[in-house]
Amino acid sequence: MNQAMARIGDSPFTVAAVVPAHNESQSIGATIDALRRIPGNLEIVVVDDGSSDETQAIAQARGVRVLRLARRRGKGGALRLALKCLSLEGYDAFLLVDADLGAEAQKAERLLNSLLADEGDMVIGGVKVQEGTGGFGLVAAIARRITKFLTGTDVTWPLSGQRAFKSSVWSRLDTVALGFGFEIALTIDAIRAGFKVREIQTDMMHSGDGKSLRGLIHRGIQLLHICYAALPRLFGRAKRRESEF
Repeated sequence: MNQAMARIGDSPFTVAAVVPAHNESQSIGATIDALRRIPGNLEIVVVDDGSSDETQAIAQARGVRVLRLARRRGKGGALRLALKCLSLEGYDAFLLVDADLGAEAQKAERLLNSLLADEGDMVIGGVKVQEGTGGFGLVAAIARRITKFLTGTDVTWPLSGQRAFKSSVWSRLDTVALGFGFEIALTIDAIRAGFKVREIQTDMMHSGDGKSLRGLIHRGIQLLHICYAALPRLFGRAKRRESEF
């Protein structure tokens, strides 16, 4: 299909928009509202990863489907469980969107249009960090080097939580990764399996934790999860022990 003609709103393509959320009551409502502005056959599914705030109630009040996890599994565990369940329901594709994007989530339509145009089996979206909220870029740089080493492919945004992929990708991969290592693991697994992975700049704006203590702790945990995801793939295998998630 020609890219200029490919529009998700004009297609019977069915998509599950999966939004992992842990204590995101301040932003989940705006993110849901933004996703609803994307035309087409899109079902929004919020995966409430053991939140202790009003995340679940806000999502339910907006009438979207909520998968509530009684105990926190981390981002990777929550996404894997949700995708395993949703993959049985016949969707053509999945869209992953972070819960804290707010109004910017509507720009995920560009990922779906690219996927519909058959520009890739997986389309990863680049996100711009708001001025003054970014870190040092070290974790992202390490993630790019790991991805290049394990796949031979240069990927600019292997950690991006904004991505769309065909259901056939997930049915082949069934990626396992701890917490924040899920996205880089999914990227590596898809490339290694021979799927076409494309990146596009979505112009989404995202607010980070900056160089604060909270931000440094978050990126430290993220780096540990990335290494945990990379090590089994370095030796050609991915751990399948769900008890760890």
